[in-house]
Amino acid sequence: MRSAALFWGLVLVVLGLLLFLSNLGVPWAQPGGLFGWGLTALGAFLLLSSLLNARRRYRLFPGIWFIGTGIYLLLANYRLLGNFGFDVLWPGFLITFGLAFYPMAFVDRDPGPVFPGTGAVLIGALVLAWNMGYIPYQWDVLWPSFFVILGLCFFALFLARPSSWGVLIPAAVNLSIGLASFLVTLNRVSEKAGLYLLSLWPILIVLAGLALILDAILGGKGREAIR
Repeated sequence: MRSAALFWGLVLVVLGLLLFLSNLGVPWAQPGGLFGWGLTALGAFLLLSSLLNARRRYRLFPGIWFIGTGIYLLLANYRLLGNFGFDVLWPGFLITFGLAFYPMAFVDRDPGPVFPGTGAVLIGALVLAWNMGYIPYQWDVLWPSFFVILGLCFFALFLARPSSWGVLIPAAVNLSIGLASFLVTLNRVSEKAGLYLLSLWPILIVLAGLALILDAILGGKGREAIR
């Protein structure tokens, strides 16, 4: 009860101060940046409370997400990301959402959150690049990017826990499909050559199996030598 009262008390204090400064004409407290400052302050409180009390660990994710989103809103409001409106910059919220998964994986020592976090960051970055005009929006050319993103998500799992060799198989398969498809959609090779490249994907499974066998043999000998 006391913690809830403290939380809402701080929210009201911060909100009141920001509105007061806005009425005084302080530039950084104008309505455009008000929401950004409010989200950043709320996120900082949630993050701090989760770090100080293990029973409130559930506040870690929204705290980090609110801080990232608040900072992103402030950067957009003050035109530090260019003269783009939120109809262009909205994928940035997906990026901040994905980034919030990484500290969860670190704190809980569980690589699981790395997968959705990487997916959200890469999809958000791709759509943001489309909206900003850095990448032409041509679905018939860019559809393989989602295979590449899926492969990178599995590879990120491997980086988070190198002992999990199994995830390299779907990572290699998806990356191979995506890259081979890009060669076709970008007219680097003929469609026939692209289909031939795709037909070679089982070789990746063979290589992954050989890697597991070598790791089991060499790793076992290494453990015996240590003993």
